[in-house]
Amino acid sequence: MYPLLLGLSDIAAMGGIPQYALVSLGLKSRTSTKFVDGLYRGIKALAGKYGVSIVGGDTVQSPQQLTLTIALLDEVERKYLTLRSGAQAGDNSW
Repeated sequence: MYPLLLGLSDIAAMGGIPQYALVSLGLKSRTSTKFVDGLYRGIKALAGKYGVSIVGGDTVQSPQQLTLTIALLDEVERKYLTLRSGAQAGDNSW
């Protein structure tokens, strides 16, 4: 779920409102259905907390390890858009 949190943080930092997520998994051939169900339950719960709909993605076989990619799509009103190019010396992110 960390990729989702990081993506949500990035969107918020730019003044956006997250809308949709695409979740892609690379799984070893012997990954249990129970594990995948639990992973998706966690992702879905976190996405729901922030009003994000999971609208697609992909699942493929990975030869060595689990890979997880979450792409987020957002909307932002131009007046709230904050770009990195607007950063100035002394700005803090916390």
